[in-house]
Amino acid sequence: MLFFLTKIFNFLLSPIIWILIGFALFIVIKNNKMKKVFLFSSLFLLLFFTSPIIFQYSSNLLNVKAVNYNNLDSVYDYGIVLGGTSSYDSTYLRVNFSAASDRLFQAVDLYNKGIIKKIIISGGTINKNKPPESDFLKKYLTNMGIPDTNIIAENKSRNTYENAYYTSKLLDADKNVLLITSSIHVYRAKKCFNKVGINVDVFPTNYNSESSFYFRKLVPSSQTLASWQMFIHELVGLLVYKYRGYI
Repeated sequence: MLFFLTKIFNFLLSPIIWILIGFALFIVIKNNKMKKVFLFSSLFLLLFFTSPIIFQYSSNLLNVKAVNYNNLDSVYDYGIVLGGTSSYDSTYLRVNFSAASDRLFQAVDLYNKGIIKKIIISGGTINKNKPPESDFLKKYLTNMGIPDTNIIAENKSRNTYENAYYTSKLLDADKNVLLITSSIHVYRAKKCFNKVGINVDVFPTNYNSESSFYFRKLVPSSQTLASWQMFIHELVGLLVYKYRGYI
């Protein structure tokens, strides 16, 4: 039940919901003064949360910069890929990938380059009628030609702390480990692994590149709304994990 409540809470953290609520109140409220308040508030939120440049500077609070290959140890025993990258379509019998799937494909690249010896995929499911994410991703990678013996599926975890906790049960303390996850998620994930006694190097993925200033960054973008939701989710996650002693 807690996990379903968490999903509902995440839904309410979405800026688009706040904007829609503001416009809805503007429509239904009769008081002219309050109508103006909700109208201008909603317009302000819409412009703020669709601004790429505002998001870029705000997200830098959490985003961890990319790492060059030559700054990594020559070889890691394990590369840990955190879940939340995909879902399984039981109708068409295929994997559907999200933007966060970059962490999985970067792990494959690191494996092919010989930087990591084995891949650990950490991710279960909150729906008992759905297969654990790590299980179907392991099958996906074996179909790509990676030997089954070089892929470990940790299929019990349902959140970042559990990713760290259950993965720690699979590792010896002296192993050299590389944590592969989204740039915005690195800080919280690394703290969780440190909390359970695993020191990790990090390899941030799907990060915001530091490109030069372009005019298009001033143009409102609907895609920025989705990015804000992920950023806010991560901020709240940090506060909740701190409160619960997970980091």
